[in-house]
Amino acid sequence: FMVILVVLALFFGLVYSLIVRPDPRISASSSAYRPPSAYRQVVIKQFQILKNRNKITLDDQAIVKSLQAQFPEIASASVELPLLGETPIVHLSIAAPSFFLSSGGNLYVVDAQGYVVDRTINLAGIKNLPTLSDQSGFRVKVGQQAMSTANVSFINTVVAEAKRTKVPISSLTLPARAQEPDLRTSDRGYYV
Repeated sequence: FMVILVVLALFFGLVYSLIVRPDPRISASSSAYRPPSAYRQVVIKQFQILKNRNKITLDDQAIVKSLQAQFPEIASASVELPLLGETPIVHLSIAAPSFFLSSGGNLYVVDAQGYVVDRTINLAGIKNLPTLSDQSGFRVKVGQQAMSTANVSFINTVVAEAKRTKVPISSLTLPARAQEPDLRTSDRGYYV
């Protein structure tokens, strides 16, 4: 009788350890765009799906893709499942905001990876970024990459160097020519 009780207790303990609570903890590297609670609401909906309620059938890749589709600023994400606990931990790596992109009469926030995160009116907490005026005719879409990571890094380096050397930037422009950001200063009659 004791052996049967021990086996049943082990069986129920094993089944219990495979259950995933639909109330995960969120670990976000930044709250520059949104508070962690905004990400948490979407994650909770994903963990309420029946297949994501246990550790065997949990589809962490689908959870990550869903998060990145809704929040383009998420550079990477991972789901950590504790061995014996029920509360999963979702780690979010958030790309830093780099600059505002003025295109088609709208102002967008572009992150360090070149993705258009959202319109600035939806991200009121982001301020004091340089504005890049797009005259190339490129169609900007929220959630899609507007430029490469290398191009964003180059523009950020130019802006940082201008600030370091106290060169006042009047405007930054992407003309119709490919791979050419133009920088105009307010103290000189030429542009770079």
